[in-house]
Amino acid sequence: MKILLQWYVTLLIAVLPPVALAQAPPIEYTLTIKNPLSHLYDVEVQISGIRSNSIDVAMPAWSPGVYAIRDFAGNVQDFETVTRQNRPLQFQKVDKQTWRISKAESDDVLVRYRVYSTSLNDEMAEITPAAVFMYVVGQSPLPLSIRYEVEGGWKVHSALEKRGDRYVAPDYDTLASSPTFIGQFKVLEFKSGNVPYKVVISNPRTQMTELQIEADLSDLADAATAMFGTVPFKDYTFFVKIQSLTGATSLGYLNSTRVTAGENDFVAQSSYSAFLSAAALGFTKAWYRRAARPHSMEPYDFSREAYSRNLWFIEGVSAYSADLLLLRSKILNPVEYFQKASAEVDALQHQAGRLETTLEDSSWNAWIRSDNAINVSVSYILKGKIAGLLLDAEIRGRSAGARNLDDVLRSMLSAADNRSASLNDSALEAAIKSASGVDVREFFDNIVRGRGEIDYKRYLQQLGLSATMQKAPAPSMFLGIDFDRNDANQARIRRVVPGSPGEAAKLDAGDVLIAMDSERVTYDNLLGRIHSKPFNKPVSLSVLRGERLLALTLIPGLMQTETWVVGEASNTTAEQQRLRNAWRAAPSRPTTGSPVR
Repeated sequence: MKILLQWYVTLLIAVLPPVALAQAPPIEYTLTIKNPLSHLYDVEVQISGIRSNSIDVAMPAWSPGVYAIRDFAGNVQDFETVTRQNRPLQFQKVDKQTWRISKAESDDVLVRYRVYSTSLNDEMAEITPAAVFMYVVGQSPLPLSIRYEVEGGWKVHSALEKRGDRYVAPDYDTLASSPTFIGQFKVLEFKSGNVPYKVVISNPRTQMTELQIEADLSDLADAATAMFGTVPFKDYTFFVKIQSLTGATSLGYLNSTRVTAGENDFVAQSSYSAFLSAAALGFTKAWYRRAARPHSMEPYDFSREAYSRNLWFIEGVSAYSADLLLLRSKILNPVEYFQKASAEVDALQHQAGRLETTLEDSSWNAWIRSDNAINVSVSYILKGKIAGLLLDAEIRGRSAGARNLDDVLRSMLSAADNRSASLNDSALEAAIKSASGVDVREFFDNIVRGRGEIDYKRYLQQLGLSATMQKAPAPSMFLGIDFDRNDANQARIRRVVPGSPGEAAKLDAGDVLIAMDSERVTYDNLLGRIHSKPFNKPVSLSVLRGERLLALTLIPGLMQTETWVVGEASNTTAEQQRLRNAWRAAPSRPTTGSPVR
């Protein structure tokens, strides 16, 4: 009987797959904050069950959602590694971000290091995971957990799920996309459907109307559920980092958004609207990053750039959906929506590089920036956002209102579950056609792959909308230069318009204007100086070019300022009005507010 039992166990081991015999090797992090004013995190990584003669651990070169090489390894110090029995192990740094640890096959490994971070101070710790936590090379799909050891009454708020005293993630990609705030914060909570939401505000002294924020973000969440038809997360957190300067930006992840806002942005209507716009922009990424995550980023390769030609869709079209959410939830009224759309179309039409590159190429080149970018590149986010409006209009018009961009996202979200949530760049056009029933080749050829001027009327008239260029009734003084402010509050030339008075005067990008007709010029008074000069009369300029002080002569010209305006077209048909009203309204079809688990 004993022999038969041994034979049966041996046979069972032989036929069962390896996954059934052992759990995935656990990776356990511990982060300790000993002295916030040192700006140092103490990190331990316990790596168990990897049976090889060496292990490589690395710091990411970049962080999800930000297409720029950051080289976080530069902030690592005091690296050391030992076995579980505390026996020192040999290691060698094999490149700028990777450490190779030599060990016996049976050894489990404990890695210790410190990370310097200016986001750690005596008020809070703001953790960007890719900037703090190393990953085990080749093992990023493995599950992991983190324990935070903090003092001083600080509390941990993380986008990750908490189990016991640890926060868990199914893989490193999820960890890298899950920000964490540690400190004493103001926390607001509300529900949309059955989904809990939190708003973690870094400065609890910030003046705001809490009930208004909860109500507006709840309306936003309700509108998103109606738009996309499902909620792809169990809970959601808005992390709000308060800064002294006004202005709101955001970075959206799968179940959280990191919003930066000014300390006074919640007391004025215009700045508060900007905060809500930033929150909506980050919020829509929860759907778009799932629906259209590029195959080239599945999984993330944190050692190098990850390229895609579809960033215009993920980052730009999602921004269009964000504004539509604000309109449908009545956070923006139609006048405010069209004012915003007008400013964005006007900005695009004044980008010289819009005729030099395509949306696909601009997406691919997100990781690089030319010194001549102002003349040869176009923002894939800005043009992508406008492309979203045109694409929605095309689908609604060609399908007589039977399909729209909301339907496309719903279909892509459903399909994402069957393709491991990644999409080949070449498959986006086909995915949109399959979901909408509309052949969008012409749209892709003209708007996505084309370099020509956009025919706004061709697309927008289907919704009874228009985008028209209007000239100022009277001409104004024209130099033909774009300029910005340098650190000394001087006017620094960014671009010289070809064929302009500035080009004739031999002005160059990078020149700093010092004086005009012997009167001092600053960034603040340059426009006033320009408009005080008579037309067609020579003006003497003192220009700093590098280390040289130049004396140049410029003859101002006249030009009628051109401004693009988006709005409702006049003399629309009943069909155009019907499609436009449906576009502005929230979907009426049944939806669910229950989270996807």
